[in-house]
Amino acid sequence: MAELYQIKVFGERNTATRAVIRMIDAADGLRGAGRPGVRRADLAPLREMSEQVLGVMNGPWRRVYREAVNDLKDARVGPVGAWKHSAPRYHADFRTYDVRVLFTVRNPYSWILSLFKRPYHFLGPRQTEFETFLRFPWMTMGRDHVDKVLMSPMDLWSKKLGAYQSFEAEALAQGTRVSTMRFEDFVQDPALHLGEALKPLVDVPVQVEELASPTKKGGLAAAERRSYYGSEGWRSGLSASSVAFINERVNWDIAARYGYARLDPSDFDG
Repeated sequence: MAELYQIKVFGERNTATRAVIRMIDAADGLRGAGRPGVRRADLAPLREMSEQVLGVMNGPWRRVYREAVNDLKDARVGPVGAWKHSAPRYHADFRTYDVRVLFTVRNPYSWILSLFKRPYHFLGPRQTEFETFLRFPWMTMGRDHVDKVLMSPMDLWSKKLGAYQSFEAEALAQGTRVSTMRFEDFVQDPALHLGEALKPLVDVPVQVEELASPTKKGGLAAAERRSYYGSEGWRSGLSASSVAFINERVNWDIAARYGYARLDPSDFDG
């Protein structure tokens, strides 16, 4: 029987983690890492709690309570089972269970514009203006594994990618395989670039196939997505003021490792 490689994917919101995980799960010889060492019975009380929340809570409070229960679950599933959007911490379980790790990263300017459009897990009031959103405090989930409140949602980017770099350094020292894939490369040719990113993680060639349709409702079709990101169409959503603010919040030493460069505010209006 061919070896089955377990791949754990970590990536911040809006970095194609959903598509990547689906492609991995659909490929022969690969599977997404589960929750090794955690029994289904261990999570039963939390499933009951979730049902209780859904039964008695309505409106924004339902979301607040549901996310709190999800944080409790994250604390019980172990380091390998950690939330895909978390700032991961290396643990010997990755080596014990032979789990390989793939990080997905994205250009900070493109990423924050996408988070503004799809602010997953944002517990505060929805912001309708990008400039206001940039400067609005972001309350994190416990399973983000960062400070509970950040001065800007932009701070998620450097904190998460900084955690990836720390994780990678320790993982490689302990014999755990790690690879990174850029969102911008993935959208141009998902099968090609995911296949390239998987090469350092597995010992035999694997075949991955592009998904037939977007993973999110209202998502761009493949050709439109390639054109939009290939031409950096997201630049039209930036202003001189927003670029200057983003520049102050990004750790550019971290960004440089992934090939991301600082933009000049003078190239933008406003």
